[in-house]
Amino acid sequence: MSTQLGTMATPFLVLALITGAGRTGWLVLGAVLLAAGLCVPAVAGWAERNRPRFRDTHELMEVR
Repeated sequence: MSTQLGTMATPFLVLALITGAGRTGWLVLGAVLLAAGLCVPAVAGWAERNRPRFRDTHELMEVR
């Protein structure tokens, strides 16, 4: 339910930020997107280090 709420509220919040704050709203939105983009390499590296490892496909099939 929280994902659906976020999907519903996000467009409204972005629109309110941009129309309510004008140029500052655009700058804030750009800063948020820039920060999210800069976090991607660290998050991807963490995910790669912490994912389960399988030796071969037979071991993968046994887990399921």
